[in-house]
Amino acid sequence: MRRCWEAIFSYGEGWARFDVVVNLNRGTLTLHRSLDADYSPMLRQLLGKSNSLTPIPQSSRKVESMTFDVEILGYKMSRQGAGEFRPGRSGDWLVVQSFLPGSADSFLFSVNDRLNAGELTIQNERSLPTVISTLMLVFG
Repeated sequence: MRRCWEAIFSYGEGWARFDVVVNLNRGTLTLHRSLDADYSPMLRQLLGKSNSLTPIPQSSRKVESMTFDVEILGYKMSRQGAGEFRPGRSGDWLVVQSFLPGSADSFLFSVNDRLNAGELTIQNERSLPTVISTLMLVFG
């Protein structure tokens, strides 16, 4: 099963658009950047500094897309809170754990087609710098 979504991160009066492809047959998730978008508010929010005006350091190397290996944590999951899901018959969330290339660090990607919503969550605070550095290759 291969699914594609156009994701929009909205903040205040602006937004940033990117594409997400989840291929469950291959066990991958791919993030594709839009060349004309500003992703710094999204990166600041992931860092927990959404109210900061401090610029995010730019990556010296950029890629248009990046693919991550995934482990499916569940279909039809129920959302309990940001990054918190549990199995249940009433849930509509697909939740995958996405692993950084060459690393044990990971983030969760969750999507709900019925609500037209998605979520990217970094659960382990220790992984935060590595995950953000990797995402900056695409979004920096």
